[in-house]
Amino acid sequence: MNTATPQLWTALAISRALGSKKRQAIQRELKRVEPSGTLLVSGNAASGWHFIALPARLQTELSSEAQRRGYRTAEAMLAAPAAPLLPAFTALLRACPLDRVRAEFISKAIRLRDALAAPLAQQHTLDNQQLAELGLREFNRAFAYGISAKHWNRLFDRTVLRDNGMEQFHRVELYLDDAALRQPVARVAVVAKQFDHSALRQALDDLLKKETLTLDDQEQLWCSAFHHLEALEQAGSKQAAHQAQASVIAFLFSAFQRLAKSLPSLRRTFSLKLGLWRAGGRTLESIRDHRRLTSGNFRVPLCGDCRQTLISLAVAHDGNESLAYRLARTRNLLCEPCTAGHAFNPRVNKSAVPEVVRAQITPLIESVLPLHRGPREAQMRGPYILRDWSGVQPGDWFSADDITWNHYFRSEEAGGNPVITRGECLLQIDLRTGYPLEFSIIAGKYNSEHIRALILKTHDAVGLPRCGFYYERSVWASRLIDGDRRDGNPAHWRETELGLRERGLNLDVRHATTPRAKTIEGLIHILQDRMRSIPGFVGFNERTDRRERVQAVLSRAYTSAGAHQKGRESTARNEAALASLPTLDEWRRTVRAVLDEFAHDPQNGKMLNGATPVEAWQEGTSRRPLKRLPDEARFILSTHRKPVRVQQHGIALTIRGQKFLYANEHTGALIGRDVLAFYNVAAPELLTVSDMKSQNYFTLKRIELPAMSATDAQFAEAHSQIRGHRASAKVLYGEIKHDLVSTISRDGEHDEATKELGRFHNAEVQAHAEQKSERTRKLNQIQKAAAVSGAAFVGPVKNPDRVLQGQELARQYRERLASKEQKS
Repeated sequence: MNTATPQLWTALAISRALGSKKRQAIQRELKRVEPSGTLLVSGNAASGWHFIALPARLQTELSSEAQRRGYRTAEAMLAAPAAPLLPAFTALLRACPLDRVRAEFISKAIRLRDALAAPLAQQHTLDNQQLAELGLREFNRAFAYGISAKHWNRLFDRTVLRDNGMEQFHRVELYLDDAALRQPVARVAVVAKQFDHSALRQALDDLLKKETLTLDDQEQLWCSAFHHLEALEQAGSKQAAHQAQASVIAFLFSAFQRLAKSLPSLRRTFSLKLGLWRAGGRTLESIRDHRRLTSGNFRVPLCGDCRQTLISLAVAHDGNESLAYRLARTRNLLCEPCTAGHAFNPRVNKSAVPEVVRAQITPLIESVLPLHRGPREAQMRGPYILRDWSGVQPGDWFSADDITWNHYFRSEEAGGNPVITRGECLLQIDLRTGYPLEFSIIAGKYNSEHIRALILKTHDAVGLPRCGFYYERSVWASRLIDGDRRDGNPAHWRETELGLRERGLNLDVRHATTPRAKTIEGLIHILQDRMRSIPGFVGFNERTDRRERVQAVLSRAYTSAGAHQKGRESTARNEAALASLPTLDEWRRTVRAVLDEFAHDPQNGKMLNGATPVEAWQEGTSRRPLKRLPDEARFILSTHRKPVRVQQHGIALTIRGQKFLYANEHTGALIGRDVLAFYNVAAPELLTVSDMKSQNYFTLKRIELPAMSATDAQFAEAHSQIRGHRASAKVLYGEIKHDLVSTISRDGEHDEATKELGRFHNAEVQAHAEQKSERTRKLNQIQKAAAVSGAAFVGPVKNPDRVLQGQELARQYRERLASKEQKS
């Protein structure tokens, strides 16, 4: 007696056994039949039925199919393993292997596999409607467009049928379109090679490089192919003409894989367009696709008045087209045809603007908006001049600009209190190569003296440019001119420019009129980008770049600095925050390291074309070295020249808000006359003066003494200068015997007067420095002797010589006293 439990069969197994019915049809027949149990299929629970529980009609169909296929019973057929693949599909794959299928069919099959992955995995657990809904969602996700449920069912059933029960749904060939297997690619290539299509390939060379073809590209392709075809037809017989057309179509099919889905489709399109082209006079217009212009998607264009209304509203709202259109519709500012031609529902999408409206008003708004903002903005948005730098060589022009780095550092005030600042930096570069020449960091605002010092510093390092300097006009010039006037600077910036153009230098000073013309701006941006990784970076816009951690450290550092200024102690945490900021010297070293790294970094712009700035600089200056001024002419770069008038009290200059007075025996004879004053940046306590022809010159010492600690010698020297000024008041200028008188005699570069003035100027500066050095040396000797003897000095030393003499006498007295003690 056989007591074996009958086997359960799923609807999918029954469908595979019959082959002529889909799984969904079997499920509909079994919908009213109670399942005999459940079983696991691919890890999912599925309903199963015993063979005897199946409807009678279904049992009859299974028995007939089993008898036709040679099985003893229907259950034996159900239990038989499934074939690897559907035989018919296997034959197609054998005729056209996967490696010969066109790339676009493979790509589409991979996306279809992704779209059917979820439905195939859940086909045993979901009903037909749920499975179709899931499949349509997945297809829309994978392909970005939707299809009908009927088409999706066709794709799903085709995949299951091809798999033939093996459930190997990872195989790409299961998802190939039928068109991919109809015409092997190799056969198309053979047909395409029957004729020489090199002329057509050359004509379509730019289109062959494109992945997708626009409608204009396709029209150009058809015209070129038709002209090529007629050239081939004229060179052969009628039979050859037929073969030539097939060869051209095969060439297009293999060269432009996205031109048609299949070869038959391309043949039909080619024949249709060829007839239109020949009937229309063989012109491009005869095959042009006019559906773009005649479709119903075009809306009513705006009239002139409504277009002007929208443009005015958009410009008034700074280019906001959506707001302008909404206001025009809600305020009924548009005419009836323009209003009725476009739908408007602010409750659904209040910012929606019809496409045709945007196409009409956007270009006009963009052209008008810069004029609304200002003439400067309109100029910057308009055409500009492209520059050819081939005529500029390294070392010809130096360029400079000011930078405010995006990092804070700490410096000290005159009283020693800490100050936290970003300061300002002056950077000078070679205009052609961008090579950083020199820089200066100022813990405050820069002025013309700083620029003059930077020019002198660059001269000492590399020399002078061959042609001149290229500076900014607007901010640079306004800062220098207005700032110098406000601070009482004795030297105007234009005096600096005049000095560079004259005195034998012959250097031009040019100014950039637009930001685009300042090539140094791009270099500064590169440097600031490089400095992002340096600790303490506050962002390019400190207000909006919310660097919370950095701002917290800065807040504690400000608190500590404020405590120092008020004479109070600060917490250890605030002191640590202040100490974490770099000092001025440390920040200089950091900037220097960044500039050196940039100088050795290859640049890919049109200026250097892959070379580093230092390589381009060295190559250009090695062939044509730069010039340096001789020592007697170096003062030209460090001295400001300004015409002044000698007053009754001498020559008075206001420098950075501080008044300076110069007078001696030479100034008395020049009262009421104009002279040239040479104010030295390096030694402001000395003033060199000459007549207006720069011939007769002398030096003056500044009259200024400490308020309460001046010595008798200092008073005597000051009174001597004042007496000399008063004594000469009644003497004519021609009767005064000057120590040095120079006449002008020019050489190739600098006149002798300039050189003599330089030698005199340098000698006076050196004598003054030696005098200060001698007094400093004596004061140091006094301090050392006092430290040895244990004595301390309170207050200033008025006469160092007398103090040294007293210390020597005291030393001798101590030695005699010590000698007597030893003898006793």
